[in-house]
Amino acid sequence: MKARKALPHFLSAIAFITLMASFTFVEPREEAAAFKEEFRATWANMKAYTLQVAEAMPASKFTYKPTDEIRDFGGQLKHISFSIYYMPGVFIEGKDLPFDPNYTDNAALVGGSKDAIILLLKQRFDAIDQLVAGMSKKDLQSTVVLPFFDNKEVTKEELLVWLKNHTGHHNSQSIIYLRMNGITPPAYNGW
Repeated sequence: MKARKALPHFLSAIAFITLMASFTFVEPREEAAAFKEEFRATWANMKAYTLQVAEAMPASKFTYKPTDEIRDFGGQLKHISFSIYYMPGVFIEGKDLPFDPNYTDNAALVGGSKDAIILLLKQRFDAIDQLVAGMSKKDLQSTVVLPFFDNKEVTKEELLVWLKNHTGHHNSQSIIYLRMNGITPPAYNGW
């Protein structure tokens, strides 16, 4: 008789434990999947928009710069390409890459043509998409120290968000170069 009265309480406890365990094991995977899905969708859009901006400028204007102190138009795109390659390569994949902000070790970027720069951008955007596709929640939440930013410690997920923001920042600068040359930039589509 006592066993019969205890059975509903026992079954309720088992149901509660099972429910809690499902949250513990499912939620982190779902969070990682959600981040990766959102990141990859907006990254694909960022790639498309960056390439539209690059295509809008005639090849003869890739060396245009408003003042001597700043990068030319091609240099803006080279910087995007370098950042997409270097930051995740070193801080996410753990590669030993030379810091080469003047692109002296990369023939495609040393005075690179419009076509060479655009090809490299496509390859590097695609490499980041594939990198993110293969990252686990543990990968995304692991931390790295960024010596360029006062040794700030960030998660790899935060570094990827920074990479999107940084790319958008230089796209914005590139749009000003287009406008200064009388070229209407492509319409922006955030999603």
